[in-house]
Amino acid sequence: SNTPGRTQALHFYRLQTESFDIRFADIPGHGYAKASKKDVYRWQCLISDYLLSRRRLRKVIFLIDCRVGLKKADYDTLDIIARAGIACQPVVTKIDKLSRINQHDAYAKIKEQLTPYAFVANTILPVSATKSYGMTELRKYFLKMIDS
Repeated sequence: SNTPGRTQALHFYRLQTESFDIRFADIPGHGYAKASKKDVYRWQCLISDYLLSRRRLRKVIFLIDCRVGLKKADYDTLDIIARAGIACQPVVTKIDKLSRINQHDAYAKIKEQLTPYAFVANTILPVSATKSYGMTELRKYFLKMIDS
């Protein structure tokens, strides 16, 4: 959705072939959502319960809007991911909304924000769904993850 905070529940997806069976969960993103404190708290509890209870969860793909970077709620979620002991791959979204110079500045800021989190991959995957930029690399990342 174009409106931050639209995902307000867990949504599950399954991709099954003869070679693999993988499941994805889309969890509420609330770092930039215009929502009440009550809703943000409810989402945080939902995220915490899910991440801390899923023993087979292998990786979190952490979407970060390049225009805003990480907010307090994102740091809270990163702390939960750390407690759960789950690897994390940052994906910087909406890069088409920034000029090349501003993209560089945004990457540097986000990289700095993620530095304290050792479980977060050093490589940031930049994407633009509307312009299809970086989507091939993201698909390759998913295929590599499935194969491992």
